[in-house]
Amino acid sequence: MADDTTPPDKQETTVPYSGESFDVCREIVAGDHEEFAVEYLDTDDAVTVIAFTPDDRVLVVEEWRQSVDRFDIGLPGGQLEADDADPAEAASRELREETGYEADRLIPMQSFEPLNSLLNTTIHLFVAEGCQPTGTRDPDVDEQIRVRTEPLETLIAQIHDGTIIDMKTAVTLLYYDSTYDV
Repeated sequence: MADDTTPPDKQETTVPYSGESFDVCREIVAGDHEEFAVEYLDTDDAVTVIAFTPDDRVLVVEEWRQSVDRFDIGLPGGQLEADDADPAEAASRELREETGYEADRLIPMQSFEPLNSLLNTTIHLFVAEGCQPTGTRDPDVDEQIRVRTEPLETLIAQIHDGTIIDMKTAVTLLYYDSTYDV
């Protein structure tokens, strides 16, 4: 049996809310049977960096997340900004701003859509090798961050025991662990 389902036709797009980090988009589309509304967040692409120090420890950021009212265990990263030429430049900038470290080598790993039923963003994952402290951190005004290092094995165990629950961090660590010969 052939699949004759076609994508719906976009009839109208409105932006009921526009903020600094995202817009809420509402689209009216005509599907196979009737018109319906779809809402999603329109936001810039982002990066996440698994950053290794020369002694093979991973830089970890504990960052206050107002949306969940707690510190979150994660990896350096954030949204691309207008001045970023590409995701790699954003990854280097976020690493430097959040941790005060710079990498000898930055390697793109993979890109994922974290929740494409509600977001139109892509998160680009990078490996940073040979990370050395180069000065002071320069976090954004809304970032409350503590920096530490951990062995990769500890972080993988923390995913499995539920200590690390941030999706982009878990995906980055597990993807790295399953793809690279560590």
